[in-house]
Amino acid sequence: LYVDLNVHHDSWQWIANMKTDHDNVVARFNSTWTQIATAFKDEPRKVLFESINEPQFYNAAQDEQIQMLDELNTDFHHTVRATGGGNASRLLILPSLNTNYGKPYVDALSAEMTSLHDDNLVATIHYYSWWPFSANIAGGIRYDDNARKDLSAAFTSVHDTFIAKGIPVYIGEHSLVKIPTHNP
Repeated sequence: LYVDLNVHHDSWQWIANMKTDHDNVVARFNSTWTQIATAFKDEPRKVLFESINEPQFYNAAQDEQIQMLDELNTDFHHTVRATGGGNASRLLILPSLNTNYGKPYVDALSAEMTSLHDDNLVATIHYYSWWPFSANIAGGIRYDDNARKDLSAAFTSVHDTFIAKGIPVYIGEHSLVKIPTHNP
């Protein structure tokens, strides 16, 4: 059994305010990870740390959001590694913006991971499939060519960006969010 500890829906609450409350958000984030990493520094390698789940930031353009996430991921990396013990080489999971698998998001995460020069990093994305199929809306009640194309494109992009370069990928969430109530 592997355990993934992360800062979860804080990304929708106080962390999302980073653009307008930068210093307080960064201080709280670093303090949170210092406490978590210190408490778990002697736990086995099967305890993984993920910087933040579904990161997002209010009132910021995509490139600004990516820069803010890069800053938090870098701080997370340095903060956890500085606590020593098993954290010196523990697997650390870094998300893309919104944990999105789209090319600009995974490319930005790949660049950030490369800049950290650490072989013990894992990328994470979430995959909910082609949205009409996943949510059973707009006639998307069957696994069809649209769903197949989305799945293939998503996993090809993730493979080419990370796995082909030796970077593991953790699918942190994967699901269909609504099951059909009838069979047409």
